[in-house]
Amino acid sequence: MNFNFNTLIEKAEQGDVQAMFDLGNCYYRGTNGVQKHYAKAMGWFEKVAENGGTNKELIVQSCNSLVNYYLKGDVVVAEKWAKRASEYKSLEELRQVALYLCNGKDFDEESAMKEKGIMYLIELAQKGDKD
Repeated sequence: MNFNFNTLIEKAEQGDVQAMFDLGNCYYRGTNGVQKHYAKAMGWFEKVAENGGTNKELIVQSCNSLVNYYLKGDVVVAEKWAKRASEYKSLEELRQVALYLCNGKDFDEESAMKEKGIMYLIELAQKGDKD
């Protein structure tokens, strides 16, 4: 397969969801001769998560990448994308956020963030999550 980065950018800018996702991955992983650039990667993943149309799989995968990235620094943004994934019946992202909040070293025992994590775990259980 002949990879053409400029063609990928062009397709992504024209709204091709698969191209947006592939471009996000190129920036995230630094593949196909593209230098890693997490901010650009997250920007493309956000576009897929927000405008992915009926492509549930790419929306959920984009949300997963966003949650993994933002849990390292902005749990509120991670929560947003976990909730978006849960709209598509994917609970893994919400579970990640819940466990981070419950086990987060950045929060004390009385923290409202820990309480929020517990609430998410209860919500997951109510939705039938067995993990």
